[in-house]
Amino acid sequence: MPRLVILIAAVALATSSLATPPLERVVCETVWDVPGEGDAFFLGGLLVDAGWDHDGNLCVVDYRNRDLKVFAADGTYLRTLGREGEGPGEVTDARQLILHDDGRLGLLQKFPAKVVWLEPDGDPGGALTFANRLEGEAGRGYLSLPHAVQHPGGIMGYVAVMAMTAQGPSEHHWLAPIGPDGEVDDPLWHLEVEPPGRKDGGKLHEVDMYHVWAARWAPDGHGGAWLAPERDAYRIVHLGADGRELRRLERPYEAPRRDDLGRQQAELRLERKRNPRGSVVLAETDPVVHRLRLADDGRLWVDLSLGGRGPEPGTIAEIDEWSTDGEHVARRRLIGDYDPATDQRLLLDDRHVLVLHSSAEEVRLRLLRTAASGDRKESP
Repeated sequence: MPRLVILIAAVALATSSLATPPLERVVCETVWDVPGEGDAFFLGGLLVDAGWDHDGNLCVVDYRNRDLKVFAADGTYLRTLGREGEGPGEVTDARQLILHDDGRLGLLQKFPAKVVWLEPDGDPGGALTFANRLEGEAGRGYLSLPHAVQHPGGIMGYVAVMAMTAQGPSEHHWLAPIGPDGEVDDPLWHLEVEPPGRKDGGKLHEVDMYHVWAARWAPDGHGGAWLAPERDAYRIVHLGADGRELRRLERPYEAPRRDDLGRQQAELRLERKRNPRGSVVLAETDPVVHRLRLADDGRLWVDLSLGGRGPEPGTIAEIDEWSTDGEHVARRRLIGDYDPATDQRLLLDDRHVLVLHSSAEEVRLRLLRTAASGDRKESP
C-alpha cells in the first residue's frame, strides 16, 4: 500500500462516530433530456465534469474532444468552446471546469499543468500556468494537476510531482492551495507514493493502487480540506489550513461487494489509466468512498460507492451528510431515471444531478432534480 504521511501538529483530535440517522429515499424528477446529435454530439461516453456559468448555462467538459459544451438552462445546445491543440484557447487534456470571477470559463489541463481560459463567446482568454515548487530542490522533475476544486479562497489542487533525485526517481502527491499567480503553496497533506509491487505472475493488485486524487477529497471552505485516505474503511479526515488533523468522521460500514457490472466498471477505469485488461487483479469490493463534495451550506457530502447496480433499480447515489461540527445528520438514496449499465452521473449541486446515457443506439444528456426536503420519504 502507498505510504501515507499526514502533516500533524500536536492537537486534541475529535472523532465523530455518532448514531447513524435513518435512510431517506429521495426521488429525482427529470428536468430535461436531450439527444447528442449534430454539433451537440457530446462526450464520447465519458462524463468527467460540469457546472453552471455566471449566466445560468450548463457547461459540460468533453474529455475526449478536449472542449467545453454549453447548454441553456432548458437543455438547448448553444455552442462549443475550445478545442484540442497547443495554441491559445486550446488544450491537450481537458479534466475539469474552473470558473473565473470575471466570467471566463477555464479547462484544467493535467500536464503541462495549467488552466486555459476561454471567453463566454469562445475567444481565448489567456492561461494560468502552475509553478513547480520542487524544481530547485529536486534537480529535475515535473508537476501535473489531475484534479482541482474551487473554494471561496481560490483553487485547491491535488498536485502530483515526479522528480529525479540523487537517490533515484520519486513521486509525491500533495493537497495544496494554489495562488492567483499559479504558485503552489505549502501542502496540507503529503503522500509519498511507493510503486505498487507486482505479484501473481507480474500482475498489479487494484487494492495497492488506491489514490485520494480521484475526487476523494474536498476543500472545507476555510483553507482546510476533507479527505478519505483509506480504501476499505469509512474514515474521513479533516485537515485545517495549517495541515493539522482536526477531526475524523467514522461509522461502521462494509465496502460494497462488486457484482458483474461493478467488475466491468472497474476494468474500464483501469483501462482508461492504461492498464491492459487482465494485467491487474481486481478487488472483490469497491472503495468505500466514491467522491467527497462540499455542499452549498458548508456540510460535507460523502458519496458512497455502490459496487455496481446498487441496492434497488434506479439508484443514482447513496450519500451521507455531515455537519461542520462532525454530526452525521442525514443518509439519502437518490432514485430516478438512471441505469448504471449505460449511464454516468455527476452531482452538480445540492439539488441537481447530470446524467450521461451512452449506449450502442444513442447518446443523451439528462438533467435531474431532487425533491425538496419536505417531499422526501424515509425508507422502510
